Amino acid sequence: MNVAECEVSIAHVTVEVSKPDRLRSWLAVLAGDELRVTFDGSPRGGALRVVAGTKDDLKRLGLAFGDERGLDAAVRRLHEGGVAWQEIEPQQGICRAIQTEDPAGTPLELLLRDRDWPADRRGWPLGHVALASSRVAELERFYADTIGLRCNERLAARVGPLSLNGSFLGGARRHHTVAILNVPSFHRLHHVCFGAPDVGTVTEHWFLARAAGIHMSLDLGRHALPDGTTSFYAASPCGFDIEIGAGGNLLDESYVPDASTGNLASAWGHASSVRSRLRVAAALLAQRLGIAA
Repeated sequence: MNVAECEVSIAHVTVEVSKPDRLRSWLAVLAGDELRVTFDGSPRGGALRVVAGTKDDLKRLGLAFGDERGLDAAVRRLHEGGVAWQEIEPQQGICRAIQTEDPAGTPLELLLRDRDWPADRRGWPLGHVALASSRVAELERFYADTIGLRCNERLAARVGPLSLNGSFLGGARRHHTVAILNVPSFHRLHHVCFGAPDVGTVTEHWFLARAAGIHMSLDLGRHALPDGTTSFYAASPCGFDIEIGAGGNLLDESYVPDASTGNLASAWGHASSVRSRLRVAAALLAQRLGIAA
């Protein structure tokens, strides 16, 4: 079991969408101006960055290392593992940047922030990203053994006809920064999670979003321990979900990561919608027919 050498957090999740204005309007209904989102490629820390394109999917994932020692160790492991990487010109607020990709082909930026440049603190930050892939074990090994995250929990559960498996990789305190789920999907990005300030705010926005007609992939609920986050998942018009959550993800020194393999995704709630189930069923059928990854 890999033990994280330093804390690794989400620096940015860059998504390519075919209709940015539609997503902008949808996000405004979902949470007003509370979310830390940019539509201009700005290098604001912890942001969901939206760029125009055709894929409606994840374009690039940025991971920020807590110190240079951790980044150096990750680069050394990339080199030793024969994984291609290159140093790239850092953007504002970043003093060092490495470009590579994970085994599923997701472009990655491994970043070291400039300590003299304060991160933008407006809005709710991104807490984690969840990737949809059938290659759960392979991606877990990469993000743990190469990047330096720690696998804090594995999930093996039955959801209707689907055998759901997942790995949750974070650090000594955060339950997961990167989650990998074998949910059948037409997109590599399953969801991104924004951290609301408290559970009361989560429930308020859940109520307002439902009243505004926003469809929920998973309704309000609470994840099973050791995560414990109370959240809901809203189905964006781009095919991936936005999770709004609070009240979880912090671990203490007594937590033993290699002793935990859960079979319960949620302690209560998180009921899936008919639309969500149909979307998964369509992707599963496409996989079996060999027309989707």
